Amino acid sequence: MALACLQSPAFGDRLRGVEIGQALPAYDCPGLDTDRVSSADAAGTTLVLVYLAAHQEQSRRALEDAHAVLATLDGSRIVLNYMSADADQRDVFRTWRDRSGAYEPFALDAGRVYGGRLGLIVYPTAVVTAPDGSLKHVIASWTPSDRQRLELYCRAALGELTDAEVAAQLAQQRPADDQARLRSASHRTTAAILRAQGQMDAAVQELQRAVSLDPDGTEAPLDLAEILLASGDVDSAERHLAAVLARSEDLPRGQLLMALVDVERGRLDEAQQRLTTLEDSAEDRVRLHYAFGRLDEQKGDSASAARRYRQAAEAALGRGRPPSGTAPR
Repeated sequence: MALACLQSPAFGDRLRGVEIGQALPAYDCPGLDTDRVSSADAAGTTLVLVYLAAHQEQSRRALEDAHAVLATLDGSRIVLNYMSADADQRDVFRTWRDRSGAYEPFALDAGRVYGGRLGLIVYPTAVVTAPDGSLKHVIASWTPSDRQRLELYCRAALGELTDAEVAAQLAQQRPADDQARLRSASHRTTAAILRAQGQMDAAVQELQRAVSLDPDGTEAPLDLAEILLASGDVDSAERHLAAVLARSEDLPRGQLLMALVDVERGRLDEAQQRLTTLEDSAEDRVRLHYAFGRLDEQKGDSASAARRYRQAAEAALGRGRPPSGTAPR
């Protein structure tokens, strides 16, 4: 285990179902144009598996980029497979392949069984193994810079580059700001899915990656503060909120979340001031009413708190209309 940790790169994305350094699960699936596509055919070589979704521009680019990268490498030492659960979209994939010449084996993962074993949520996802079959690198989602990233990962898996050299080259060729924001948004989407599934720790990890990719952004740290606050980690939530509000004080969502922190801290006057300021402008009426309810509850006004909680529930169900003036307390 310690050796695996030492060999794991400190960069790149991760799978939820397989850790870096662990063996990639074997697969044997029906093929798009062949009877079967099996990982056993890549035994002893580096395997690149790109899991795609139909009718998705990122997946089409991933297929084309992977094909272009593998064409520059030693085909006797590295194998490229594609995979998708969208078995009813064969014509879409055939069109992509005909246009790009990407005729590498294409597996059809009926019922998303294999994708489930990997723990995939984001598509496309590319994985690169070492020749011994262990997972070495992961790319989740796809941006224009990922063609070069895939090439670096493949060369590292082939022993042409060390992980340190890959990390250095990636640092020198950092994605443009818009690409970083796109990747950050992808991690935010993944976090939202994980949170809906109740996987809070995994959602926090995704949001931490989103924040690191777009450190000047506001949405990812607010997402992170929200989930930390919901999980009871008030200290961490307040720290992230304070950092965001120091840059952009007039963010209604940030002020609303900080008001909830104020309530938890017993800073009731500060919470009252924030919420009163937000009362006519906050778009999130559900959380606004809830925050007022928490404040009233802390003040000991149970009747007003109950009224606010009822308003929050009505707003969540779509029945509540944002008040035109000051809401009752």
